[in-house]
Amino acid sequence: MKNILNPFIGIGEFSLNSSISDYCGIFNLIEDEYDNITNWTTYYIEGQDIILFVENNDIVSIKCKELCIYNTINLINSSIDIFKNLNLNFQFDEELFINDFEKQKVYNVDSLGLQCWTNLDNIIVSIII
Repeated sequence: MKNILNPFIGIGEFSLNSSISDYCGIFNLIEDEYDNITNWTTYYIEGQDIILFVENNDIVSIKCKELCIYNTINLINSSIDIFKNLNLNFQFDEELFINDFEKQKVYNVDSLGLQCWTNLDNIIVSIII
């Protein structure tokens, strides 16, 4: 499966606002953790680069860390400046500690309805819609 980004809709075969139960018979979903702050449950798909965030049984966010195709380009491992090349605006949001040793920058690309997380060299390491 290719993780093709469909802005505001989904990534690959997974759609925002769809029921997680729609995917149970198709994919091996691994329920991981519940976040008391967001009230989201995290699901991983065995053997795939997709993380689903679910609230009240509906997919509210999707994350990719290895492959996210937009206009035939894998955004992961690209420079954040790829959006300039695509004539899309992006805005720096914040810098966050991922763990005690790693910091990442968060950029919003509102025209695609996504967030890009980059390393300190501005290379995209994950996409979240």
